[in-house]
Amino acid sequence: MSKAINIIIADSQYLIRLGLKHLLSKQENWQVTAEVESMPELLEVLDSQAQQTNVIILDHAQVKDFTPDHLKAIKEKSNEAQLLIISSDEQSDRIYQVIESGINGFLTKQCDEDEIRTAVKALAKGEKFFCHKIIDMILHKHIHGLEEPTIDDEASCAPSSLTKREIEVVKLVSQGYSTKAIAEQLFLSPYTVSTHRKNILKKLGITSVSELTLYAVRTGLISAEEEG
Repeated sequence: MSKAINIIIADSQYLIRLGLKHLLSKQENWQVTAEVESMPELLEVLDSQAQQTNVIILDHAQVKDFTPDHLKAIKEKSNEAQLLIISSDEQSDRIYQVIESGINGFLTKQCDEDEIRTAVKALAKGEKFFCHKIIDMILHKHIHGLEEPTIDDEASCAPSSLTKREIEVVKLVSQGYSTKAIAEQLFLSPYTVSTHRKNILKKLGITSVSELTLYAVRTGLISAEEEG
């Protein structure tokens, strides 16, 4: 039997809520415990369901009365709930602001059923999950200095899910630790660490430590102060 996952959906669009509920309810032991249209509704629901909620699916561009400060309020009410954004928003500044608030995952509404299910599973396990369209947008701005990057409709929207061990490796690599030092700290062989690094770069579609560090900072795996 799969692990029980309780989910709240926050989106003002009825058909989106209906579609997500239908998709998620097909999974064994997954339950959509509430659907809301506005931030006041969501915060009210969390007053009674915060401890039981595993994942909150939210479209910041389609929830009434939303401001980025509400993400902090959500976290204060429910430390355990993981925030997954599924949005058609193309405003890069707003997307960056949401990501920098410390959300756990971000998909576009072009992502398919398998990607959504995989994202929910990853977040429920405490992992980060961002589709490649979002990662590409972040990297293009911070590597190439683009002032107004946009989501590329032709880009791959394959999922980027890291295991807990891979997240540990990303953090240490981004803080400047060598392969040998990472191996000693995690009680692994240098070969195993090298394999993890190769797998991480392949999953994220990036090729250098600098890009990996930017990914880690912009997705909240490390703070800018921790950067090596």
